[in-house]
Amino acid sequence: MDQPIRFAGIANKMGKLVAPRFREGLQQLLTEEELEGSIMKAVLRMKTREDYESKLGNTIHTFTLYEKVKRASIPLDTSKGYSLLMVSFDITASMNQSS
Repeated sequence: MDQPIRFAGIANKMGKLVAPRFREGLQQLLTEEELEGSIMKAVLRMKTREDYESKLGNTIHTFTLYEKVKRASIPLDTSKGYSLLMVSFDITASMNQSS
């Protein structure tokens, strides 16, 4: 994983984390139970966005800036049973997009 990436994980449609990976030596901010709850809520929030996609277009990703971490949620192909890719970054990580 790239150095600024703290965590990357895939959640299924039910909000269960099925493929978590943390940066080696990372001091986690959330307990395992808190992480599971956070992932489940992120899946639910992404699901509610579907209500507006017919008018706004499909969700590409969401981004949340916390005081201690940055987090992106990226919807996946639900036909394969997965719902969401979650990635968290160090607060100092640059979020510049390249063309």
